[in-house]
Amino acid sequence: MIKKLLAIFLLVLALAAAAAAQTTGGAVWQVEKYDLDVTLPQTFDGRGATIQATLDLKNVSSSPASTLTMRISPSAKVSATTVNGGSSDFSGGEESLTGNRTLQRVVLRLPSVRSGGSVKVVVNYVLSIKDNGDAAVISPVGSHLLPLSFWYPTPTNWFYSRGADHAPFSIRVKPQAGMQAISAGTGAANGAFDTNTASQPFFAAGDWQTVQANGVTVYFQKNSGETGKARATELAAVFSEAKAFAEKFLGPGPNVPLKIVSVRRGAGFADAGVVFVDESVFRRPKLDAATVQNLAEAAPKLTLAARSREDGFGVISEGLSRYIGTQFIGEKYGKDVEDAVRARQRASYAAVVARDVPLGVVSPLDDVYFGEVGNKGAMLWGLLDRAVGRAAFTKALTDSLADGVFTVSDIRSNFPSQSDLISYFIEKPTEMNLLAGLPQAGAGETKVALRNAGAIDATVNVRATTASGKVLDAPVTLKAASFGEVTFKTPEKVVRIEIDSEKLYPQVRYYDDVAPKVFDENDPVAGVKAMLDQKKFDQAIRAAKDVLRDLPAYDDVAIQLGRAYLGSGDQANAEQQANAVLAAKLPTAKNMAWATEILAEAAAKAGRNADALAAVERTIVFDGDYGASYAARKLRTSLGGATKIDPAIKAFFAKFDSAAVEHKKAEVLSMVMPGELTRFAENLSGSAAKWQTSVTQVDQIGETECLVETQLATQLLTGPDQSGLAVFRMIKADGTWRLAGVEIFEVN
Repeated sequence: MIKKLLAIFLLVLALAAAAAAQTTGGAVWQVEKYDLDVTLPQTFDGRGATIQATLDLKNVSSSPASTLTMRISPSAKVSATTVNGGSSDFSGGEESLTGNRTLQRVVLRLPSVRSGGSVKVVVNYVLSIKDNGDAAVISPVGSHLLPLSFWYPTPTNWFYSRGADHAPFSIRVKPQAGMQAISAGTGAANGAFDTNTASQPFFAAGDWQTVQANGVTVYFQKNSGETGKARATELAAVFSEAKAFAEKFLGPGPNVPLKIVSVRRGAGFADAGVVFVDESVFRRPKLDAATVQNLAEAAPKLTLAARSREDGFGVISEGLSRYIGTQFIGEKYGKDVEDAVRARQRASYAAVVARDVPLGVVSPLDDVYFGEVGNKGAMLWGLLDRAVGRAAFTKALTDSLADGVFTVSDIRSNFPSQSDLISYFIEKPTEMNLLAGLPQAGAGETKVALRNAGAIDATVNVRATTASGKVLDAPVTLKAASFGEVTFKTPEKVVRIEIDSEKLYPQVRYYDDVAPKVFDENDPVAGVKAMLDQKKFDQAIRAAKDVLRDLPAYDDVAIQLGRAYLGSGDQANAEQQANAVLAAKLPTAKNMAWATEILAEAAAKAGRNADALAAVERTIVFDGDYGASYAARKLRTSLGGATKIDPAIKAFFAKFDSAAVEHKKAEVLSMVMPGELTRFAENLSGSAAKWQTSVTQVDQIGETECLVETQLATQLLTGPDQSGLAVFRMIKADGTWRLAGVEIFEVN
């Protein structure tokens, strides 16, 4: 009852928010086009972008409008506005989102605009970015502004229940000297881009080389060598294939230029045919699962992102994109890989299921949003696909898109036979739990008690595994909130039972699916790791093998098995498992990093120090996981490994230490990349009583980037002496090394 009341309360709040978001003084405005002129700072340490935003707006409410409220980042300082070419006064204000997040309101009085009438508004402002983040970066080595930074004025924003304003846009960007600009649509060398696809404006600026393949242009860092070119070509092929695959479900997508852009921050962003990927992808030996998933989901978003509107839009823009993207991965890499991808999605959803919000009312303001709409949403689409069949499924999707807008109402009307299932996902929080009892042997058969604690019927597969390894499947439909039973006709002893072996339904507890239970964890990776942390290596090996029997491509568990072998002293099996992860079709970057670290550990234990140190170097440069990099560095130290250290870097830290303890704030800040580590530098320059940096290793990432390993001894004005390992990322810009990140900080 409490959950139902909460769902109703949230629905009321969402409807109220929608009404507030879409009306300003009784008016509802629709953006018909954005036109943006952007000049990035032309000095090395400049932090402000000068912008002129022109919006063509239409009054789509039923009555005349004389007020327009736009939202923009609080970091924007608006200097002037015009309406239809004439100067216009404006007022400001603050709009709270959630927590300490706010937006700035820009309110204009207009000459009365009739219903259906249009108005052209121009806003001039400077957007200042103090600290770079994923959504907004202004830097002399690469910049970008993404929609979630709220860098341009618009009537609504992404956090509103009906979603952000999407419209065609033109953009002209003047980047820093030596840089080029990239955005969606067709573009010119002077940084001017036009797209007729409804989107949210964005751009990036950087210094890239390009590869064109399969109709895709890939922008990636210079001096990446043959490895970088190989990854660029592979990325282009994946994106092109994913687009063709998505069109089997959604019909022909927008005919837009396809681009992949290498970035230090903001990887994962995708809109209007442009996808951002992490720059480290181009120095790795193969593509990783997260990057391929991003490309696979970007393809259906070409069609879906701007067309999914109104409450619950995330289940379409994120959930359907994820479902189609995962289906593509299954077709390209095989069902085992698809099952592993879905296992990760399930684990991600399980992490937020205790705070689940119905898909029809969950908002981007909710911290569970991304964990829920993509993963639980994909489960809904998977169940609908199975229930009606692929032909009817794709027809329902194309019918939903026929009028150019795809809403939750379309899901209901185009899947009429699945009304109960859809209502459960859209209107209720997850409360289903499927339970399997211990197998009960009889004369030539085994019976298993089942339970469905959910509010809807569940049609699932129940899988029995016998002592000889034989697998028996039985389809079962369990009524809502009821018990059931299944019988397996076999004289063999049944040693394991699993309900919903395909894991189609969202559940509050997945570990009840298996009898006897292996561990009390929704995420099997966490279950195996808990045994590892307790040094129960034999138990971890058995548990990992149990998971991998059904999910052989689940490299998250496979890498735990390799670590368990290593912990138990079985170097041969540890190396074999690590090599298997590296040879897998689509492992994660994290697991590839750990696999290389395991090879280093195994080689060291076998006395092959040269092999161990070579694997350590690969792990560090791979840049795939904090823990793997830290473990590799500790191993290198124990083996006495050494790297070449540029004297200029030692001199840099001697100067930095001196400036820190002398509290020379301006000097400390001048040694840091603009927009990076700002708070770190400010706090340090005001509170360091002792700061002594001993450079021990330097790992070169490229000609202008390195990771500097140090032993750090510190004392703040009000704290004790501390010491330990710290790793700093440094970038050479304007001919000088500067701090750009703290990668590891184990100082205590």
